[in-house]
Amino acid sequence: MQTGIDECFQHVSGSKKFNCVNLANINPSKVIAKILLALERDKKHKIYDIESIVVRHCHLTKSDLKYYHAISNVCEHLDTAIFSDLDVDIIEAEKLINNLHDKPLKTLVFNEYWLGGEKKLSTFLKSISANQYVKSLDLSLDWLGDEGIALLAHHLSQMKYLTHLDISCNDFNRIGLEYLVQSTIKHPSLSSLNLSYNHIPADGAVFIEALLKNNDVITELDLQSNHLQDNSVNYLIRGLEDNHSLKKLNVGDNQISGRVLKRLVKAAIKNENIEQLNISYNRIDENIKDELVELIDNNFSTLRMII
Repeated sequence: MQTGIDECFQHVSGSKKFNCVNLANINPSKVIAKILLALERDKKHKIYDIESIVVRHCHLTKSDLKYYHAISNVCEHLDTAIFSDLDVDIIEAEKLINNLHDKPLKTLVFNEYWLGGEKKLSTFLKSISANQYVKSLDLSLDWLGDEGIALLAHHLSQMKYLTHLDISCNDFNRIGLEYLVQSTIKHPSLSSLNLSYNHIPADGAVFIEALLKNNDVITELDLQSNHLQDNSVNYLIRGLEDNHSLKKLNVGDNQISGRVLKRLVKAAIKNENIEQLNISYNRIDENIKDELVELIDNNFSTLRMII
């Protein structure tokens, strides 16, 4: 009896083109073996031109991993690699990443993996940064902590084409942020930085001020769900005074009062470059909301405020 996998490949082989391999929530070994055989068999006919591979929620044995390595070898034009919530040790994870170094990879996702405290973390992050042509790097929900963020910051300078970095949900605070800002402040291409859902304290905003004052590349900054308070806004306002590149700022879901947010909105209007400001889920009562909307209208501002 023919399996669903066999039927799928009989339908695709020789008649259909596809460019994505999605291996999420499946029994890896059998499917990967089928994919690999099909890729190797039909490579010369250009039936498969794999640009992206998605591996999510899989328990991988060493036997499974050799198939992933082989698939990567066949995929000459791999543009996107997504590895999420994998049950594999960090040494094998490093091998997965190292196998991509010769690919024209633009997007690399390695998330939902507990990296904090790993002894081999430095070499793993070094293997990440060796993909120097990557433009978008997602390491969210990896629980790197301050030590891991410091190590990542050390390697970021190698990724000269990086434009987007997502390190949300990584359990770092003031110490990790300081290392990160020191690394990114002069980065030549990093324009989007997601720092949401971490533990940046109120006075940690002093490093955000330094980033905004000394960086003319960053256009999007996400600080949602940290521990920013009223005194944090003074740092942000001073940073905005000297910044001419930022277009989107998110300080939603922090602990900032409406009265102080009003000052931040005024600073954003005065800046003129900021197109979107998210201040939702802070301590804003209805009267202040009305005042903020009126502030936008009275200044004929094009600022899009999310409240």
